[in-house]
Amino acid sequence: MMPTKDLGSGVTIDAIRDQLNTDFASFDFTYTPSHRDCLKIRVLYSTKEFKYFDLIFIDGQWKEGSNYAFTSITEKIASGRIKKLTGKQQYISERNSWLKVSQGDFDTIFSKIFTTKNSYQALTTLRNRVLREPHLFFKQAQKLIQATVIDKRRFASFIFVILFYSKFETEKIKTILFDILQTEENTAIISPIISVFGTINKNLSDDFIDLICTFKNHEDDVKLSIMYAFDALKHAQVVDTFIEFSNDTNPEIRKTALFKLRFIIDDTNASKIKKVFWKHVEDSARVARLEAILGLAELKDEHIKDSILKELEQIDEKHILIIDAIEALNDKSFIPHIEFQIEKHKNAANHLTELLQSILDHLNSIA
Repeated sequence: MMPTKDLGSGVTIDAIRDQLNTDFASFDFTYTPSHRDCLKIRVLYSTKEFKYFDLIFIDGQWKEGSNYAFTSITEKIASGRIKKLTGKQQYISERNSWLKVSQGDFDTIFSKIFTTKNSYQALTTLRNRVLREPHLFFKQAQKLIQATVIDKRRFASFIFVILFYSKFETEKIKTILFDILQTEENTAIISPIISVFGTINKNLSDDFIDLICTFKNHEDDVKLSIMYAFDALKHAQVVDTFIEFSNDTNPEIRKTALFKLRFIIDDTNASKIKKVFWKHVEDSARVARLEAILGLAELKDEHIKDSILKELEQIDEKHILIIDAIEALNDKSFIPHIEFQIEKHKNAANHLTELLQSILDHLNSIA
């Protein structure tokens, strides 16, 4: 990347050179320049990695330029931030701003998040910037989360979520996120915040679980986030929430809830969950139906065999979960039915026949 004379937001090579040639304390670290010292000044941007320009100290003055790369040896002396003098006073004040994350740059990132067509790229850029300077973004987010404008609160919540995943001030941010959920109503803010607790759900207090459950009647994105946050958590209220979601009108929510229930069964709830599975053996949505059948097979309920055979008759590459149910029951009586399906699909030359052959070999190996 080639150097440039203008880094944006009023940061030009002429302005910084003139500032450095005054008595103003520009650096955030102790430094006294020596002859032929070089200074690389850069600003990170949301749309590209960075812009920069070079200055060199010659005869007691900073000038544009750098040492010739092929005839000099480079040694890194120090690195840090430089303050841009924006007022006449030669002292640190609110009118001075650090170059590394100027307000203009922060506003640019904010704008990109909500105007770019590629939201994934914008969020990836935000994540990279936050991880580079977590303290600065943490302070900005604390201010923005109080805004009445929803997009500003969303921006702040994104930052808090990124910081939480990076384990920056975990307990402090956990408290902030808890407080946000106490009053926030916007789904786009609530959903990602709830999701982060999936990483620490084994340590969630009853108060946290109670709070998360208050959102179970929100939109589907929030319901999916709740199920992610409660993943594999064996708690009575979690079981009841998943059971409630298993009756949702959205088949994807029902399927996910039944899937999650399979992994939280224990002696205290097995009977209750088993009843839920049986209720959904005839679910209108095949994806939910297969999760219920597999759940019963994993519970070694022999009465599910007829339902397995029914689903096996219409097996295809998109709905192969029934093979897992057959394996869970480990019953050799399925062998002729599997052989029939292998013959039926033998000319398809697809992955399905390989799976069928694999489960057939397994059952044939049983003594």
